[in-house]
Amino acid sequence: LLAAILASGKIANLWKSLTDRAGIALVFLGTALVVAGLFDRAGLITVLGAYLVGIALSQSDISQGLREKAVSIYGILIPALFFMIGMMIPVKCLTPDVLLAGLGLAALVGGARFVITGLVALPTGFNALGAARIGTAMIPRGDVALLILGVGLIEKILPVELAGVGLVMVAATALAGLLLANLAIG
Repeated sequence: LLAAILASGKIANLWKSLTDRAGIALVFLGTALVVAGLFDRAGLITVLGAYLVGIALSQSDISQGLREKAVSIYGILIPALFFMIGMMIPVKCLTPDVLLAGLGLAALVGGARFVITGLVALPTGFNALGAARIGTAMIPRGDVALLILGVGLIEKILPVELAGVGLVMVAATALAGLLLANLAIG
């Protein structure tokens, strides 16, 4: 991590020389993939390498601009991650019990995200409607859960049935959150 933080200044300077939004996004993605590949070759968890690139670059002076430019990559990679994790779970594991447990977990997680983020928004100056919109927008956030599911499945420390529960939870919160967000905004 220290080496990544030390190198972040040089990487930031490279990115500052780029003016094309797509170019910056590609360099960001390429850097994350190269470091992830190095972690994989060293026998470490691949996603940890990409995560460390993100942490290191968050310390640089271009982090805000990078966040704005990474949105397009995020919109592509999260569905791809969802697809890849879904492909690791056999359909026969999605029994009625797994589906019911996943939906129950989705209700708990979605409700907790709504309440907690909505309550946190109130003291920052949002009114009740604004806080409800923020809480609703946080319901579909399942990217971290997908990463945990992926690592658990790849490392064979998570039974596929339990991963199925997690996948149903992520899918249900994503769908419910999008529907509720449309109602809250519209």
